[in-house]
Parts: sequence; structure tokens; C-alpha cells
Amino acid sequence: MNETDAPDAALEGDMDHPLHRRTRLAYALVAAPAALGAILGAFAYFGTETGVDGTAGALLAFLGAVAVAVAALICMAPLPRWLRITLNVLLVVGSILTGFAAWMLMQPLFAAAMAASVLGLVAALARPRRRASA
Repeated sequence: MNETDAPDAALEGDMDHPLHRRTRLAYALVAAPAALGAILGAFAYFGTETGVDGTAGALLAFLGAVAVAVAALICMAPLPRWLRITLNVLLVVGSILTGFAAWMLMQPLFAAAMAASVLGLVAALARPRRRASA
């Protein structure tokens, strides 16, 4: 197993380490608003008189919010570096595009929830890095 395959190598198995706690908190700041967005997206799709009820756009926005929430929950666990990078890229793209879709569907609360998810993602990606031991 090389360095890029190790799940957060220096912290493997130590879920109480402060960096793991900060990482889990940061990704919770992504998952919580995305879950709220999923609820609002479900209301937009399944609700009546939302103006977008039953449309493909509302369904795709709802599924996008669910995907962002699930990916953020997965990122809370120790992962191989390549998988964490892949999920972070997908989270950035998914959060921004789902928020934009919600805005185009004229669902401002849904769009705001996804914007909050993007801000949580910024916090997750801007967390302090470990220093390599010599």
C-alpha cells in the first residue's frame, strides 16, 4: 500500500484525533444543508402547487442534493487519498450545479441550502493539513 492508497495514513484507526474530528465536523457542515436541500427538493417535486411539481428538473435537483449529502457523509470516514480527492471534486461540482438548478427552478430556500453546503465544503477543504514527519 503506497502513500496515496492509505486512508489518512498518519491517523488511521484514530478517529478521536483532532484532525479527524475537524474533518467530520467540516463534512457535517456540507451534509446537513444538503440534507435540508434534499427535503426541500422532495417538497418541490412531490408537493402540489410548487410550480415545478412532478418535473424532471425538480427530480434531478432533489437527487443531486441527496447525492451531495451521501458523498459528504462518506467523506467523514477515513478514505484513501485518491477517493477523497475524487469525492471532493464531485462535491464541488454537485453542490454548485444543484444550487444553480434550484435557483432556476425558483426554489430560493433550496438554493440557499445548497449555497450553505458549498460554504461548508469550503470549510472542509480549507482545514489545516498535517505536516509530514521527518
